Parts: sequence; structure tokens; C-alpha cells
Amino acid sequence: MNLRALWGRLQRRYRDRLVLRLLAVSIPITAVLVSVMANRASDTVHDSVQEELLIAASDTAHGVERWMNERRSDMDVVASLLRGKPTDGSATPLLTQVEKYYGAYDVVELADLGGRVVAASNGERTFDPANEDWFRYAASGQAVTSPVAAVDGRLRMVVAHPVAAADGRTVGVVLADIRDESLADLLTAADYGDTAEVLLVDPERRVIVTSLGTSANPLSVRSESDAARRVVGGERGAVDTESYRGEPVLAGFTRIRGI
Repeated sequence: MNLRALWGRLQRRYRDRLVLRLLAVSIPITAVLVSVMANRASDTVHDSVQEELLIAASDTAHGVERWMNERRSDMDVVASLLRGKPTDGSATPLLTQVEKYYGAYDVVELADLGGRVVAASNGERTFDPANEDWFRYAASGQAVTSPVAAVDGRLRMVVAHPVAAADGRTVGVVLADIRDESLADLLTAADYGDTAEVLLVDPERRVIVTSLGTSANPLSVRSESDAARRVVGGERGAVDTESYRGEPVLAGFTRIRGI
């Protein structure tokens, strides 16, 4: 029996208000929590719901993993197209095309090894990466995904890839800031019912983004749920707990790998 069918069974049997919430706990220790509020459920139904919630959490985790791998592949492709090319403003048309084609980024930039931005797809959203630890890692020749941060009311989560000269030396870094809205759209695609809510939270359990959109103050809300605490600690499973809003729920949770 799938999650929707179980949900309908509980509604018909108990006529209690049922709230479904899905949470993805994230970057770099990313995980998924799926939780359902239901009163006076039998042990059999309770256990079945928990099993389905864990399956739903796992399915969503795999979806997020695939999507993030695609974003890394985007930068790999762009870096290959820039290989052996001048590290200067001549890259701007390519970066602009990449931003428009994929629709997943606020801005795509090319920076030299000192962090000076030499080309960008969107001048209004260009930012200086020079002092970031993740940038120095990329400049050393390694692809990287940054920790998530809040900057001027928006999120900043960057995928970066080294750019090589014709002889293979790293001469620059191509980097892209993932759009808040593309993250929210990704979570919305996990359809677990009209009242479902999907959240990404960081290793400190701060809410990054939800399927309902982004907060005016991203990273300002922290989930105190037992499920969030356990999944950040590396566990997977299903528990009776509270949502980040303090509601009693059943929750399935699992980590997202590779972020």
C-alpha cells in the first residue's frame, strides 16, 4: 500500500485531521524526513505508515542526490568548454547561455585563481568568492559544493569546478550559485499530497528552503525534532516525534549521500 492509500485509510477510519510533511535535512549532511500527523491509529496502521514514510524519504533523498549530481555535471561541462580558453570576459556569452538554458542558477561566474571574477552571466548577482574556503579548494584543482549560507535575504549554495589550461594546469574556477526557487521546485516535485511540505535543513538543523518557497530570513528557523537530531547524527528510520513547528507526527528519515 502506498503513502497516499495509507493516508486515505487513516482519514476514512478515524476522521482526524491528518497533516503530511516531508523534510529534507541537508548540506553537507543531507537527509530526508517524512512525517504524518494522525491520532489514535492502530499499531498495524501506525507501523505501515512509518514503513511508507521511510520509503518516501528514501525516494526523495535519491531525487535530491540525482539533481545535485546534475548540477555538478553542469559545471564539469562548462569547465571542459572553457579548457584552454582565455580566463577573461570572453567567457561571458557562454556563462549567460548556461544560466538561461538550465534555469537552476542565480549567476554563473568565471574567476581567476585569486578569486577575481572575470566573467559572469548576471552582473546584478555577481559576488566575490575570493575569501571562501570552498573557492580555495576549487582553485587547488578539486570540484566542490559549498556549504549553504544566507546573504541579503537569499540563499547562497555554490557548485564550483576548476578550469584548466591546454596543458592541464588549473587557471581558474567556474562556479554557479543555485537559485532558491529551483531548490523549492525540486522539493515540490516530491508529491506526497496537497498538505505535504518538503524542507531542506543544514547540519545545525536550520531550515534552508521548503516546497512552499523560501523564508524572508533563510536559515533563521531551527528544527528541534527528534527525527532531525537523529538524521543529522547519521541515522535512518521512523519515529514518533514533533515537526519543526512542534506538531506531533510520525516521521521517516534518511540521509542524502554525496552532498
